[in-house]
Amino acid sequence: YLFHFSKENGFQKIGRVTHLTDEDMLKAGNYGYDYQKKISRAVYIGDKLYTQSQNEMISHNINTLEKISEVSFK
Repeated sequence: YLFHFSKENGFQKIGRVTHLTDEDMLKAGNYGYDYQKKISRAVYIGDKLYTQSQNEMISHNINTLEKISEVSFK
């Protein structure tokens, strides 16, 4: 989950980022999922958010969370 914080408004949820596909989420149910797709690192530089899992690195627009690009490590 990505949040914005300000003194005036406190915490505001911007959205959620995941490396799991919709199909992965349906398969997972309540029992877990492909742990190689678990996000282990996240960093933002300028207006981009970079997330890394064992399988890939994905960049998103930090304001809209729209996916910009991805690199697979497979």
